[in-house]
Amino acid sequence: MSSISVQRAQEARFYAELIVPRLEKSWSLILEVDMKTLQEAYLRADHTLSGVELDAPNHLKQAAHICFWIRKLKPLKVFRFQSFQDAFVELQEKNLIRGELHHIDTQDPPPPRAIYVNEIFAILVAIGVIADGGDVVDLNKWQVNDLAVSLRYHSYSPSALGAIIGAHVRNAGH
Repeated sequence: MSSISVQRAQEARFYAELIVPRLEKSWSLILEVDMKTLQEAYLRADHTLSGVELDAPNHLKQAAHICFWIRKLKPLKVFRFQSFQDAFVELQEKNLIRGELHHIDTQDPPPPRAIYVNEIFAILVAIGVIADGGDVVDLNKWQVNDLAVSLRYHSYSPSALGAIIGAHVRNAGH
């Protein structure tokens, strides 16, 4: 596989910067985005799209392939404050850093739905790609959650994802 194009890298960063803060705010948690993994998802999507034998795949096909690879590669992780505390203490014990953490509130555990964060992110990116293509995806939050759970526990091909999401697409003019 070749390297990711500048345009695709910018698209990946755009969606990460657009969607991740909203997920963090609505779920009251901190997410780490592995941009290298996210860009790899885009690269693999481009590679698998090239096998579809279309000169210019439409935005729905692109969205389905990107959704598939984001879900598979999982570029988001829930930041665990306890992990940070443990690492800080370990570095202090090895005399690699000085200082102390003055006021630390323990973070509540993430909500149970946080285990679906990559699946929801993948779906939201797909919706964004389709919207950028000029169409609208009619999925309410319950349908997005149901699809995320299904993506987590079942295997879908990019074509199947395209069919599922495509069933909810309408032209923006209608």
